[in-house]
Formats: sequence, C-alpha cells, structure tokens
Amino acid sequence: MRDYLLGLSPLPNPSRVTLFVLDEGEWRRRSRKPFGLAALERGDVLVPLSLSERALFALLRAFTRAGVSPPGPVTEALDLVIGERYVEALLMRARPKLKSKERQVLASGLWLFALKKNDPEGHRRLELWAKRLLSLSPKGRGLADELALVFALARLCLPEAERCAEVAGYPEGELRAMLEPWLRSLPPAGSPATPSRG
Repeated sequence: MRDYLLGLSPLPNPSRVTLFVLDEGEWRRRSRKPFGLAALERGDVLVPLSLSERALFALLRAFTRAGVSPPGPVTEALDLVIGERYVEALLMRARPKLKSKERQVLASGLWLFALKKNDPEGHRRLELWAKRLLSLSPKGRGLADELALVFALARLCLPEAERCAEVAGYPEGELRAMLEPWLRSLPPAGSPATPSRG
C-alpha cells in the first residue's frame, strides 16, 4: 500500500497526509461515512482495518441484484479507492480554496493519470471495476452505493486524466477556469454519477 500511494503523489513537495487504520468501533466514533470505504476526515484518510462479513455480503448482494459479477474480490476495489482519497487529501492541503466538486474531479483525474503512468495493471483493473460498478445504479448512501459513485466519477474522468495532470500546478484562478467547462458537462449533483462527499 505504501508503494501504491507514493506512486500517486500528483503535486511537487506534497504535504504530509496521515492514514488512520481503524476498526469498526473506532470508525463509528470518528466518522458517519459507511465503514469499509476509505474516507476523508480533516485532510487525513481513514482506512478500515478489515471488512466485516456483513459488509462483504451487502456488497456481493448489490452485484447479484444488478445481475453482474465483480471482476475480482471486492476488497480490491476498496483498496483502489484508498489511492483516490489520498490524492484528494493532498489536494485539500495544497489547494484549500477549491470547492468540493472541483477537488473531487481533479483528484479523480490525477489518481487515474498517476495509475496509468506508474501502475498500468492497477489502471486496467480500475477501468474494469468502473464498468461493472456502473451496473449497480447507485441511489442510496450505503457502502455499495458510495463505492459505485467513486468509480462512476472516475469513469467520467478517464478522458480528462492527462488534462488534470497538466493543469494541477496552475495558479488557483487559472485552474478553476480550466475546470469550469468540464464541471458543467458533468451530471448534476445527486445524480447517480456524482459522489456525495464533503
């Protein structure tokens, strides 16, 4: 995991981001996000220590209801998401004035760009997971829904990953101006392809 995350750093001289590995009880005390999916909390990343049988069953049931099978163990998709959260945490510290949606889109693009450059197999697996997870038609706020939403946004960002890497170092105003046309083309907030994260 350490090598995976270090290969994702999209910014020169990145700030330090702490990963907190928590069991379910500790998680409930710190966050209201679904346990099992890495989450952002005050610029750091919360990672579940392990996934309960109940949570694994809920994820597999979501695939069964959609009539598709996961392309691998669901823990693989959950591990991939840690990278996206890490990149977003770096952006929160480096670009605190970015709005939530701007940051999410830029983080997804930078995550994809770094994966393609440093971990082609990881990038291929991400694309595969994105295709399957789109079949879940996320609507709620459960673990399966949140996981599907992350990969739905990633799939939308795939064609823009290189552009994200190109503009990430721009001054704040220029960066926002570059992102604006792209943000307008994304589905409205609350649609199945738009994550509900703060």
